[in-house]
Amino acid sequence: MDPMPLAIGASNTALYKQIGSRLPKMTTAFLIGGENLRARGLRDDGRHDQDFVIPNDKDFEVMVSTLTDIGFQHTTDGLQSKSRSDSNMRSREILQHPKFGLVDVFNIIIGKNRCYLSKRMVDRAAYRRYGKLKLGLLHVNDIFLLKAVTDRQKDMQDILKIVKTKDFDWGTVWEEMKLQEKDTREYISGFLLDTIDDLITEGVPAPAFLNRLLIKVVDTEIKRYLREGEKPLEDLLGILLKHSSIKKEMVINRIEFLRKHKHLGTISRRDGIILKLRDRGSLNIYRKYGASNSYQSALSLVDTIANKAGLSEKVKQKAIEIMHQLTEHGMFGGHKPQATVAAVLCVAAEEIGQHWSFTNTDVRTAANVSPPSFYHK
Repeated sequence: MDPMPLAIGASNTALYKQIGSRLPKMTTAFLIGGENLRARGLRDDGRHDQDFVIPNDKDFEVMVSTLTDIGFQHTTDGLQSKSRSDSNMRSREILQHPKFGLVDVFNIIIGKNRCYLSKRMVDRAAYRRYGKLKLGLLHVNDIFLLKAVTDRQKDMQDILKIVKTKDFDWGTVWEEMKLQEKDTREYISGFLLDTIDDLITEGVPAPAFLNRLLIKVVDTEIKRYLREGEKPLEDLLGILLKHSSIKKEMVINRIEFLRKHKHLGTISRRDGIILKLRDRGSLNIYRKYGASNSYQSALSLVDTIANKAGLSEKVKQKAIEIMHQLTEHGMFGGHKPQATVAAVLCVAAEEIGQHWSFTNTDVRTAANVSPPSFYHK
C-alpha cells in the first residue's frame, strides 16, 4: 500500500472539502497527473489543475454534477489552451473554476484508448477522506505507466523523478502493462519501449524485463506491418530500428523464429527479401476494425441486451441501423460482439434522445461485459 503523502496544498484541500460536503453520496475519485506528483513533493510548479479518474458511470455523473454545483463550468477553452500534445490525453469532461482552476474528469478510461483504471491500480492506491469524497492517489508505478504511454515528451522530467523514488518498482509496471494489453487489446508495449529508450539515454539503468519487452514489440510490429499483405523486409527494418534498443540482428532472429514456427514466410527477389504472414489468424493480436466479422452474432444479441437494460424498440432499431452502416464501411468487428452491441445501443439511445433514462452501467451489466471491453469499443 502506497502511504498517503502529506503535501496536499491548502487550496486543494479546500476544494476537496467543498466537493465532499456537496456530494449526495459517498463517491470515490482517484487523483492522477500533476497534482498527484505535487502531493508527493515531486513537483513544485504552483499550479492547481486536477485530473480525476472515476471508477464507474454513476459516480462519474455525480462528480460532474457536484463540480458544476460548486461553480465549475464546462469549457472547451480549457482544452484548447493546452498544448497540442495534450490531445493524447482524452478526458470525458473538462471543467473550469475561477478559483480552483481546471479539472479533467476521466471515466474509467485514461488517455486515448490505451489504459484504464484497473482493480489492481485501485488496490495499490492510498486514500484520504474529505466528507463524502474518498480521494485516492494512484501509486507512482501506475502514474509512471500512464505517463509512459501518452507519448508526451514534456512528461519526461516527471518520469525521471518517478523512477528515482524508493517506492518505484519496474516489476509492477511490467505486470500491469501486460494485463492492460490483455484486457484492452491496445498496443501499449510500443509506447512503453519508447519511454524506456529515452530513460536509458538519460542514464537510467534498463529494467530487467527489457529483452522480453523487445521481443514483444518486434513480434507485434512484424504482424501489424504485414496484416495487409506482403511487404519488403527493408521497410520493416526502417520502422523497427527507430527504437534505439532494437538492433537489426534481433529483428532478423525474430523473423527466423516466426518463420520456423510457420507464422511467417519469406520470398527472395532481385530487389530484396519480401515477408508475408502464413497464419492470417495471428493478425488479431491487437484490435483492428473489420478484422473479424461478428455481425450476425451481434444482431442476435440486440434484443436480449436491450430488453434486459429496459431499452425501447426505437433504440433497438436505431442500433441495428448503426451496426449495418458500420458493416458496410468495414468497421464492424471484434472478439466480443456483446461489448460491441452494448456500445452501439448506448450510441443509438443518445442519437434519438433516450439516453437519460438509463446509464452506461445498466447496458454494460445487461451485456455482461467488463468496463475495459465496453469503453474500448
